[in-house]
Amino acid sequence: MIRKIVLTAALGAFALGTTGCNTVKGLGRDIESVGRKGEEVISHAPPASREEAQPAR
Repeated sequence: MIRKIVLTAALGAFALGTTGCNTVKGLGRDIESVGRKGEEVISHAPPASREEAQPAR
């Protein structure tokens, strides 16, 4: 009986762990994609807009 409980808990932990890993990996890809799109928008902006976007030094 205890063996079944331990086995069930271990399998549940494994399932949650692998699902969480995939979620974090997907989130990382989403953030990377947003960063790439932001760089594209900035690089295609007119020169005046790029100067305004620069932080003050």
